[in-house]
Amino acid sequence: ECLWALAVKPGGRYVDGTLGLGGHARAVLEASAPDGRVLGVDRDAEVLQLARAGLGEFGDRAMCRHGSYAEIGHALVDLAWAAVDGIVLDLGVCSVHLDDAARGFSFAREAPLDMRFDRGLGESARAWLERVDERELTEVLVAFAEERRPARVVRAIREAVRRKALNTTGDLADIARATMRGSRTHHPGTRLFQAIRIAVNRELDELRLFLERMVDWVSPGGRVVIIAYHSLEDRPVKEAFRRLASGGEWEILSKKVIRPGPDETRRNRRSRSARLRAIARRVAS
Repeated sequence: ECLWALAVKPGGRYVDGTLGLGGHARAVLEASAPDGRVLGVDRDAEVLQLARAGLGEFGDRAMCRHGSYAEIGHALVDLAWAAVDGIVLDLGVCSVHLDDAARGFSFAREAPLDMRFDRGLGESARAWLERVDERELTEVLVAFAEERRPARVVRAIREAVRRKALNTTGDLADIARATMRGSRTHHPGTRLFQAIRIAVNRELDELRLFLERMVDWVSPGGRVVIIAYHSLEDRPVKEAFRRLASGGEWEILSKKVIRPGPDETRRNRRSRSARLRAIARRVAS
């Protein structure tokens, strides 16, 4: 679905703005052979090194840069690319973040409470929770965890911080179990970890910046494909695409959100909540 939406062609120039381990970049490089090129960008310097090694067989057709997809324009200037034929974003965490317990993204295993995409920059989740005040923490829980009764959660977090008892993913998961409702399919920590991760990495701010700036980076006929995993990510994408299409210069390719089929979800359980949207810049007549 992603390759269809990008309409990959030989000789094209593409950006994978959330490179991860390079799965999308590899597929685009193969489909754009022999001379298509891909710029891969990722905020995580450690993951970027793995992707660079994995894409080494493509030589200078694959270029890897450390940074945010909201700042793609700087890399395009460096490469002397006026615009590109396609951009793909696969939002949220990558498998490496979830599988490496030391990164602190998962409540399934005990680990330091970090959650940063780039461990060389900014505050860890633990440092953020120790610094943030009650008002901001409440706002984060309401906005990013969609928690209807945040006061109890906030009190528990503040008390754990006061007692210096909020240091690991297990500590935070215990608070979630004690103060939040789960469901048959989701641990109560899912929403709490999501909310804190989004806040620590400023994920929605980065997405909003990208949606404002991408119009300057895509050539006529070029396409933007975004895969989101929850409504907080999907809603601004949907709204931005509708605004662009209303101006007549862009056309929405995914009239309805595209979800993975049963074969894909069987192969990759983590894809089950994925939502793909795509838009194309019209070619002037």
